[in-house]
Amino acid sequence: MNRNPLPELVRTLHALGTFGDRLDPATATDEQLAIVARAIEEARRLVAAAQGPANRCPRHPGAPGDPTEGGRCLFCARRPGAATTTDTPTADVLADITAHGDEEAERRHGARAVTLALAVADRGSHHNPTATPCRSCRTPKPARLYLCTQCWNALPAKARTALNLRDDQALRRLRELHAHIDREQPLEELEITP
Repeated sequence: MNRNPLPELVRTLHALGTFGDRLDPATATDEQLAIVARAIEEARRLVAAAQGPANRCPRHPGAPGDPTEGGRCLFCARRPGAATTTDTPTADVLADITAHGDEEAERRHGARAVTLALAVADRGSHHNPTATPCRSCRTPKPARLYLCTQCWNALPAKARTALNLRDDQALRRLRELHAHIDREQPLEELEITP
């Protein structure tokens, strides 16, 4: 349950309750009914938001949800009951990412541990700009980039824009890019679903 929309829901329900006293069936107008309809729709939207997962973190608006933590904020270390560190050493998580890929490492260690390990690995990339090979052409590239500059520029503009989005679908889009490359399809033909 997401408690963030509840105060607004309470206000909307109170406003709806006042229409019962003011609305006269004999003299009701279309304008009044339209206002009531909007308030009802707003209340329905707020109820649906409250019933959804609580991944709307006030510290990290729009942050992706951690599927291993019930959809709560992936970045927030202060959420109730969450550990501030992961149980697995970062080096072990990075080794699993290298050996088995992101999905398997995420299954083994959780999305939070994989994200933390990738962030830690990226910190040193300015000292070692050729930390990882480009997945497409295998030439060295900075660890923080998906592809080398030449391969990145070969992607369609829409695909680059989609891959630059940072939301809860970012990992899915990266996997689409990897699958496209693994199928040995031309980079120019890549279509990423935003």
